Amino acid sequence: MREKYADRKWGQGRYSYSVSPRVYELIKVVMIQVRHSFKVLLPYAVLSLGLLTIPFLQGNPIGALAIFGIYLIVRLFRYGLPSLDHVALLLLASIFVFDIPSGRPYNDYTAITESIGYFLFSGLSKAYSIPIPLTMFEIASFTLVLGILFRYRLLQTRANVTILVIALSLPIVAGFSLALGVLRGNDLGLGITQTRLLPTFTAWCLISYFLARRPENIRHMFRIVLYGALWKATMGIYVYFVVYGATLGPFEYLIDHLSSLLLATALLMLVTRPIFFPNLSKTQLILSALMFVWIAIPYVLNDRRASFLGLGLALVLLPLVVHRLTLFDLRRRFGYFLLPAALLALAGIALFIAASSDLRMMLQNVLSGSGGDNQPSYRALEDYNLLHGVQFSPFLGLGFGSRYPIMVYLPDISGVFELFDAIPHNQVLYLWTFCGPLGMTALGLVMSLSIQAAVRVCRQQALGLRPYLGFLCFATIVGWFVYIFFDMGLLTTSALVLAGSFIGIVVALDSREE
Repeated sequence: MREKYADRKWGQGRYSYSVSPRVYELIKVVMIQVRHSFKVLLPYAVLSLGLLTIPFLQGNPIGALAIFGIYLIVRLFRYGLPSLDHVALLLLASIFVFDIPSGRPYNDYTAITESIGYFLFSGLSKAYSIPIPLTMFEIASFTLVLGILFRYRLLQTRANVTILVIALSLPIVAGFSLALGVLRGNDLGLGITQTRLLPTFTAWCLISYFLARRPENIRHMFRIVLYGALWKATMGIYVYFVVYGATLGPFEYLIDHLSSLLLATALLMLVTRPIFFPNLSKTQLILSALMFVWIAIPYVLNDRRASFLGLGLALVLLPLVVHRLTLFDLRRRFGYFLLPAALLALAGIALFIAASSDLRMMLQNVLSGSGGDNQPSYRALEDYNLLHGVQFSPFLGLGFGSRYPIMVYLPDISGVFELFDAIPHNQVLYLWTFCGPLGMTALGLVMSLSIQAAVRVCRQQALGLRPYLGFLCFATIVGWFVYIFFDMGLLTTSALVLAGSFIGIVVALDSREE
């Protein structure tokens, strides 16, 4: 075999040299990935460069407009007008790279991506002194949906009805509860704050459903998720080793809560590749394993137990969801590198969580919501108060625009979160308290219809791209539901965009017979 490659040369003249087959294969794979990544990421690089000029020019967008204008002119001459697909993919990338980290009041650093994201994800009234509460990202998303509906009208098919039911259930019920709250004398401004992000979920269900009509768009979307996770992981590693000096100290986590949902999706994307593509080369397995370890390090250090639970549920349900997959198949297909990496990561997670308490207390705290020392946790107190809100109005809910009743004293955290008694962590009970049974029905429709579609896609084939994509969508939806239950998964833009995107993909795949 080595003789076959003996005459393979790199370079010319005196600097030419021979390479072994394995080194040649590795270099070839890396170069293909680099070239392809450069072509895919070029629009996002231009977006990043343009946005980077805004904070350096004290909020003046003239530099960004100039860069975007030059890029648009070059693109017009070379390719023609950008399509709706390109705009949608660019917006999707922006949310995973520049989204303002949420829920990080105890950390004392500001990432450059947060400074840039301020101009995309803060309200126009705050970022540009324009009296509009919407963000640039929201306006672009809603405009894109209108463009899609104007250009491609939805016919009455089963899949179209399914995606509309999923996309509209929560906003319609929330709108009804908001109107009910206003009739009861609730605060309209507070009600809008409590519900304003749900239309973003609707928008991205429809946008991703539209994108998924083309298989290449689905591949682009999953690459964006993987690259976004690698970027978030890099930021987390930098913060841990450079900003915090390799110790978290008093800080609660590295990056925001919902970044762990993105990282978990990327980890599953990497670790399940050999299951659905058993003929991967060793070079591909090595590259996947290296990316897995790079993402797993900040994922564990970020210490989001809700994400750990969602990831664990997805792995446990894997043999039950996919088509005729036995434990022997799992062992054979995991490859030489990813299975040890996954086991080490899971062991590291367990050790990291159990470092401050024994296993019995940890399980007891997780299952009961206790904060240790026989004292209920803050979230357990929240849940107790929310359940009393359900008792006050069991049929229609309290209506948005009000605060839930405080039957048991909550510590005042208004210094870091002003609406602590209006927007709780557990947003399953949040919907039940403010929307009544209608809210639970809407959430049940979203989860059941999307999970059914994902399982059907998983079971259509044993191997290949479709079951792989179906399982990733299923796992992300399950992880999102765990976040809804524990950590504001309905009121964070990045979580709603990620969930809506994967739901739109899987409903489109379910409608396509291949």
